[in-house]
Amino acid sequence: VAVLFELANEVNKTAAPHLVSQLKSLAATLGLLQRPAIEFLQGGSAAGMSELQIAAQIEARSAAKKSKNYAESDRIRKALLDAGIVLEDSALDTTWRRA
Repeated sequence: VAVLFELANEVNKTAAPHLVSQLKSLAATLGLLQRPAIEFLQGGSAAGMSELQIAAQIEARSAAKKSKNYAESDRIRKALLDAGIVLEDSALDTTWRRA
């Protein structure tokens, strides 16, 4: 496991494709890193919410922000956070992951 951590650190520093492949291969022997990262981070239903429900809340929050209703936008973000959903805003869109 220590070797995997060292290799992961090296992958984070260099992003070298051959190291990524090696890390995935070695981790697979332990049953690790088998799913895409986003699938893992969003895995299962969070607090009983489906991905469609979460997407609807994100869309409602986006609409609130566009109409400059920041109180509603903040309320939706907090409600999702209370349900174990962390929103991550970027210049392009909003993504989510489990807390």
